[in-house]
Amino acid sequence: MSDRTRRILSLIQNSPPRPPKIRKLQLDCISKDDNTDKEKKRVCRKIFLSTIASGERIITTAWKKYDGENMIEEDRRGKYDHTCRVKDDHMVKDVSAHVTSLDPIESHYIRKDSKKLYLSKIKSLSLMFDLYDQWFDPEIYINKANKRQNCEIVNSNFNIGFHKPKKDRCDICHVFENTSVPSEEEKHFFINHQSHKKVSRLLRQADKEEASLNSNIVTATFHFEKVLQTPHGEVSIFYYKRKLNTLNFTVYDLANKVGTCYMWHEGIAKS
Repeated sequence: MSDRTRRILSLIQNSPPRPPKIRKLQLDCISKDDNTDKEKKRVCRKIFLSTIASGERIITTAWKKYDGENMIEEDRRGKYDHTCRVKDDHMVKDVSAHVTSLDPIESHYIRKDSKKLYLSKIKSLSLMFDLYDQWFDPEIYINKANKRQNCEIVNSNFNIGFHKPKKDRCDICHVFENTSVPSEEEKHFFINHQSHKKVSRLLRQADKEEASLNSNIVTATFHFEKVLQTPHGEVSIFYYKRKLNTLNFTVYDLANKVGTCYMWHEGIAKS
């Protein structure tokens, strides 16, 4: 029997299982007449705890591990059989595979200025770890990361954002995300929309590579930018002024990386 177990049994023998405020505690005291005889003396809680140089918690814990006859739970300090999880190449590879499986998307209008990828409907790293915990299969993958290691690997190997910027709003996606209970037809339409988006990007990339190799081919994208109003400012008086709308039509040569903007105001022509 270890010293820890003997101490717990001694505490159980000298303290009945009652709430801390009304617990009746006893100490073994030597009689004045005979130094060999001992008798139980009931003392207050403060004297008892000062004598054993401990706190009230150890008494409560001792009674939790005792069923009335025997110790039902041994002291497990230093005896846990868990193994330390060390971050290695297998762990980084597994976490990276999980992030890739979430299908992150790049920014739309600001791809030139930002390489950040965005995860739709995932709000935080904690939610990402919960998905990783469900996704991890010990029969396929080797070393499972804990929450801290998962966050470190994601932050050091990926440029991930958990919200879509305001510029990256698609009307079809926005309507679907705000539909609480979409029908089967709406789900099918949304899935086709996502697949068409990926196909169009692949075709655009193929045309861009072909234009880079052949100078007779021009691959360009164009966009009609939002209307710019003049005067523009944060002063409240501007809100009541009549504004002149300025329009901008941009054409971008993907192979040569040259952009051209055609601007005019509504006094020249309409949109």
